[in-house]
Amino acid sequence: GELACVEIVDADRAVVAKEKSESKVSPSFERFLASVGEVEDLAKKQDMVDRFLEDHQRKSAKSAQAFPIIEDGIAHFVYRGAASDVAVACDVFGARQEKKMQQLAGTNMYYFGLELPAKQRISYIFLVDYKPMADPLNSRSMTSSMYAGEMEFAIRLRNEKPLEMSWFGMSQWTLPKWMDRPVGSTAISGKMKSASIEIEGSPNFEFDVYLPPSYEKNTERQFPTVYVHGG
Repeated sequence: GELACVEIVDADRAVVAKEKSESKVSPSFERFLASVGEVEDLAKKQDMVDRFLEDHQRKSAKSAQAFPIIEDGIAHFVYRGAASDVAVACDVFGARQEKKMQQLAGTNMYYFGLELPAKQRISYIFLVDYKPMADPLNSRSMTSSMYAGEMEFAIRLRNEKPLEMSWFGMSQWTLPKWMDRPVGSTAISGKMKSASIEIEGSPNFEFDVYLPPSYEKNTERQFPTVYVHGG
């Protein structure tokens, strides 16, 4: 499906291509990055990062959402911690896709900026040294019914546990009624039941069924059914 062209040239003609980042940052975030870059002392650099994140969290205390840092229509994903490779994956990129996060030189902070529509809500994860991780700075999380493992389609990885993802809304996104419950609450109306179908010559097909809260009480009622078939 693809072709590659290789050209051999003299060493003095060779040009090393610099990796281009798809990351976008707001003017104020760029000023912060520049201010840290001007400092040579590593301990001071790290202190500036810690104070920047703590100040942002304090300013956002009244909001349910502090991270990612949203400014000028850009969501700045931020990861702080020891790692050799950090990437971000999300609904916008899709399955089997990720974007490498940039490390702020001399610190343990990684970042990636993504421009998004003002009314959009997305789910995302970090891949820290190739292992999926929900955002430690974001208290909003959900269990994905679409993805498992490293953003692979869940239907292909039935033996892997569901993927826990972080989520957030942009500046003009509003919380719909069906999501209006305390952050971190696992309460749900109704219940989930697992079932399976025997298929001759094949492994049993396993699936989940959501039953509304009145299902077992209204034994005479015929409930409408929605089938969600992944893949």
